[in-house]
Formats: sequence, C-alpha cells, structure tokens
Amino acid sequence: MDLGCAIRARRQELGMRQLDLACAVGVTNSAVSLWERGETSPNYKMLLKVAKVLGMSARDLFYPLEEPEEKEDSKNVP
Repeated sequence: MDLGCAIRARRQELGMRQLDLACAVGVTNSAVSLWERGETSPNYKMLLKVAKVLGMSARDLFYPLEEPEEKEDSKNVP
C-alpha cells in the first residue's frame, strides 16, 4: 500500500471527509485529493501533522500493518 492509499484508508476508517482532514492540517481538500491519488506527497512537517490527526505515526503511513496471510500448509495441520 502506498502513502496515498494509506492516508485514504485511515481517513475513511475514521469517518473523515477529505475536507475534514484538510481543515485539520491547514491545507485545501484539493491537496488531500492529490496526496491520496499519489500525484503529490505532503512534505515532512505536513506528514507529521497528517499522521497526528489520523492518530498514527508517520512510519505507519509508509508501512501500514497488514493482516498476515495464512499459509496453505497451516490449514491442513491437525
């Protein structure tokens, strides 16, 4: 998952609109839209603000936790 997808996914999990996130960090909703589409990225200081508003670390935006895939072999173990 790339940065834009991570921002979008977390924003939606929180029930926020792009406008809500934009107002919270001091940018336009167009800027948020560009981030989510991967056309631009927030600078480092803005990324820290975005992460704080989304209730996560900046690192988690780049490396979101994903559900581990269950291995086929483990399904057949009694």
